[in-house]
Amino acid sequence: MSVDIVKSQGHTFIFRPATILSSPTAKVLDTKGSTLESPTPTVDSVSTTVAASASNSASSFVVSSAAGIARGKVYQITDPTFGAALSEVSSVDGTTVTLVEPLPTIPDATSTFLGIEVTVVITSTSTGTLGMGSRVVLAKDGLELVEVFNVVRHPWQAPLDARKVRHYIAQWWASDPLIGDEEAMENIADAGNKMLRGRLLEVARYPHLVWDADALEEAGQLAMMIHLAEHNRIPGNADPIEYRRSLRFDLRDRVGGLAKSAHPYDDDDDDALDATEQEGTFEGVLYR
Repeated sequence: MSVDIVKSQGHTFIFRPATILSSPTAKVLDTKGSTLESPTPTVDSVSTTVAASASNSASSFVVSSAAGIARGKVYQITDPTFGAALSEVSSVDGTTVTLVEPLPTIPDATSTFLGIEVTVVITSTSTGTLGMGSRVVLAKDGLELVEVFNVVRHPWQAPLDARKVRHYIAQWWASDPLIGDEEAMENIADAGNKMLRGRLLEVARYPHLVWDADALEEAGQLAMMIHLAEHNRIPGNADPIEYRRSLRFDLRDRVGGLAKSAHPYDDDDDDALDATEQEGTFEGVLYR
């Protein structure tokens, strides 16, 4: 999904290629394909090996040096038995590295542990004009990886979080095992936020509008309920087919109301709204 960047602000993009890229190039393109800037990519320089240790396992092992290794980053471990595997690090304790998911087998001592992530920093040169669908392109030997971004007046504020999801589930399904799973709560919130933002991205003036966080609450809950319904979290007295259908119509109507009642935009950034900038906007309240 695209990233929102506030007008005239820089941003850092992290690419995770499937293999290590040596000296890749990068460029930023506007919606017409014109180059805005050509930043220099930085490839993660971590280069170490697995060290021999009786405590090594497929998911946790000692490395010769943990310098530069960080939680949440992805690395390539190459072993004579299973070949090359990409793994995300969940924690680093001294020289002991623990992975989010285990490798196929315990890595041999001297297996290589290399950084693969590529960082591309764009500047205000690429974000001076409001709009949708600009691209950062990372390239190497015919391979291209693309990140899409929108330049907006105001950043997107996600209405859902794990706490709100847990509160809702506890109201309807007090003994649901999901309640104790923090990662599941975060994933459900993330899915609902992405669904809602995807609907709002269809609004033509999205880059210019101010999305009030409180106004997004109801729509966010509807998106969360749709996601939960797809995983059979449906109130016991509801017809499953009609319930799912009704939620989708309600979300469509709520997003339509949000689009019509969103704050007017100040296209020229002069903190004043002229007749053209106010054209087609109004304030209102949606009653149900």
